[in-house]
Amino acid sequence: MAQLGVKHYRFSIAWPRIIPDGRGTVNEAGIDFYRRLVDCLHQHNITPHATLFHWDSPQTLEDLYRSWRSREMAKDFADYVTAVVSPLGDRITNWITINEI
Repeated sequence: MAQLGVKHYRFSIAWPRIIPDGRGTVNEAGIDFYRRLVDCLHQHNITPHATLFHWDSPQTLEDLYRSWRSREMAKDFADYVTAVVSPLGDRITNWITINEI
C-alpha cells in the first residue's frame, strides 16, 4: 500500500474476533491481530481509520437479543468498544463507530 502512495487506510474491527461470544472474555489474539496491523500501517506512514461495527455482530447476541433494538445489545457493544479502545486507543486517532446497521 505504501508503494502505491496510500496515506490512509480504513478497516473494520470484527466484534466476534475480539469477544467471540459478544460479551465476557476478550480474545487477546484478536487484539494482537489489530495491534500488529496498526503498527505495520504506522511503520509505513499510513494513517489507520478503524470502524468498530460493520455488519458483524456475534451470533450469540443476535440469537439472544434478536436485533439492535435491545438496550442490552447496546450495553454489550459499549463493553466491546472499551475492550478495543483500551489497548488500541494510543495507536488509532480516527474512529468510526458504526458504518451501517
